[in-house]
Amino acid sequence: MNFAKTARSTNRHTSPMAGQRIVHKPISFTINHNGRYSIIGVLTVLFLLSAKLTFAQDPNALIKFQREVSDPNGETIVLEGFRKLSGEVVIPADYLYIWDFNTDTITLARKREWIDAARIFAIRYQLVTKGGYLLLDFPFHLIPEPPSEEMIRVFDTRTQRFGYHSLLGEPCIRYRYTQARDFSEGLAAVQDGKSQLWGFIDKKGKWVIEPRFEEAYSFSQGKAVVRGLARWAYVNTNGSIQAIEGNYQQVFDLREGFSIVNSDKGFGFINSNGKEIVAPQFDFLDNFQNGIAVFLKNNEAGVIDNTGKIRIQPRYEEIYRFDERHYLIQQNGLKGLITLDGETVIPPNYSEIGLFKEGLAPVMRAGNWGFVDSKGVEIIPCQFAEVGPGFENGTTTVRLPNRWQIAHKADTLELPAYDEVLPFYGYSAAFRKGSLWGFLNIQGEESIEPRYDELIFSKGGLVFGRVPQIDGSVRFALVNNRGKEITEAKYSDVVRFSEGYSAVKTSAGWGFIDANGIEVIRPQFDEVRNFSSGRAAVRKNNSWSFVSSTGVEEIPLFTRMPDLKDEEGKTPVNAADSLQRIREIFPLYLMEVVGDFNGSLAFVEDLTRENDGGRPLLMNKVGKLISGDNLVAEPLQRNADIFAPESEINPSYLILRIPGLWVTIDTAGRIIE
Repeated sequence: MNFAKTARSTNRHTSPMAGQRIVHKPISFTINHNGRYSIIGVLTVLFLLSAKLTFAQDPNALIKFQREVSDPNGETIVLEGFRKLSGEVVIPADYLYIWDFNTDTITLARKREWIDAARIFAIRYQLVTKGGYLLLDFPFHLIPEPPSEEMIRVFDTRTQRFGYHSLLGEPCIRYRYTQARDFSEGLAAVQDGKSQLWGFIDKKGKWVIEPRFEEAYSFSQGKAVVRGLARWAYVNTNGSIQAIEGNYQQVFDLREGFSIVNSDKGFGFINSNGKEIVAPQFDFLDNFQNGIAVFLKNNEAGVIDNTGKIRIQPRYEEIYRFDERHYLIQQNGLKGLITLDGETVIPPNYSEIGLFKEGLAPVMRAGNWGFVDSKGVEIIPCQFAEVGPGFENGTTTVRLPNRWQIAHKADTLELPAYDEVLPFYGYSAAFRKGSLWGFLNIQGEESIEPRYDELIFSKGGLVFGRVPQIDGSVRFALVNNRGKEITEAKYSDVVRFSEGYSAVKTSAGWGFIDANGIEVIRPQFDEVRNFSSGRAAVRKNNSWSFVSSTGVEEIPLFTRMPDLKDEEGKTPVNAADSLQRIREIFPLYLMEVVGDFNGSLAFVEDLTRENDGGRPLLMNKVGKLISGDNLVAEPLQRNADIFAPESEINPSYLILRIPGLWVTIDTAGRIIE
């Protein structure tokens, strides 16, 4: 079969002018999977989208989705946007964070922009509309918070003061408060810049309650929590005070007539009259909702009502209010449902559970979706890549699993029903079934069966695979670019390769392996840094050394106190002479390595010096100190070699994803359209 290569475009995004439609353009990027160094693939042939599934009847409802990109430094960044249930992108995933709209038509978004003149990234905030239009670009020095009661609290980093803007972004209350809170019930708690006391202002900036409190919080149910003279109280909108009984470290806002309180004994709650209902005793206590609240004790979650009666004993990892009749519970990382009385409805066997519609709820297991009934029976097996907004009139939409193929020259090879397949980096491609990864060779055969829950890619197609252990720990193995495991899964931690060597950790400590998986420096150190200019800093027993790739201590580790006598047999006359003689043998004695070798020099800090004005100390590769008085430089923090997926892809073997079709099914799971 012939295969026409999918075109690839990389478009630069610039900040649009206010009022301009935000247009989504496809770009290439690397994606991350569970880990600080984990890089999974590129959007060259594949287009992968991570979406938070929202179940709503409104087809115009917006759901948040994410994509992960690599910045110029090789760091992976998660970006967010909004799209419709149909998949139409309304607000592109260009933001570090974008707040939910809730019932508003305007929200706040935070993005990172490159400042060419300064050669740095800066954070900019924007107001965007639900229709996908940019309403306002805030200047870089202003940090706003999401709108509250049509007012936006803003911090000016230049003046170090808070003020307020309208929903159109126009300043309406001057920047003159050292601290401030959002508007609630028409008033905002602010700290006066002169007296440093707290009071309350209205939306015109006029004092309604003059500043006289040491702390003040937002109004809720007609009262606000304040503190004065080390005592907590409620204040009414007319400024009258109602004392709170008890000695607490913190009192939180009223919710349904109750405030959470905490002391050195834990969390409890009081009523709106300041009377203690349940003494502090919990590790955590959430706000009340419909008269009940979730608490945490000894790392186990339960439920208590507002009379102090425990409704569900603590035995779960997490509990959330799911709907009017159920709680969502979590055990061993998996979710289930229980009734408000604690009876199990759906056992905790699923990674996601959606809302019931027409008696069926969508559930996800091992990356695939199905449906369960109100008794927890899996009526429709978990077999779909995505599900729609839920059943309506006996039908719903689902997306069939993706199909995967290997394309080589004019031929294609159909692969089994994998959940995900990554490009060939070298002569192997990673694939995922459920939550575990394995590897394929160029013949499409499984060279390694699924066993890794995380993959860490390095330059040259080398991959660390993380293998879960029975005792809950993890171990890493190294896989080469032909999909062969060249080390056993024995390392508890690893770092990507730098200059051809990777730091690995065992119970004996840190060491280094080369690209063939050979331990060139056996694990033994308490701390190591990446290889840089042929040297790696290592620490053992609070002493530093620089080693070469052969394991030779080019600058030796302090291991013993040497004979301090000079050639004439004289002993040092003072501490300074003793230190000098020790450092003639062990140059890094009582030194801290603060920078890796950048060419022939590395930054070190002398722990015996004080109040020297921070003058830099530079050490050469034989351990001699070089004066750094006239140098303008910063210590080098050598990062691991950047894994650039596009340059690593084998162009002779391409992975093709054929997206599964959206179909309509009935309540028995039969395809009817």
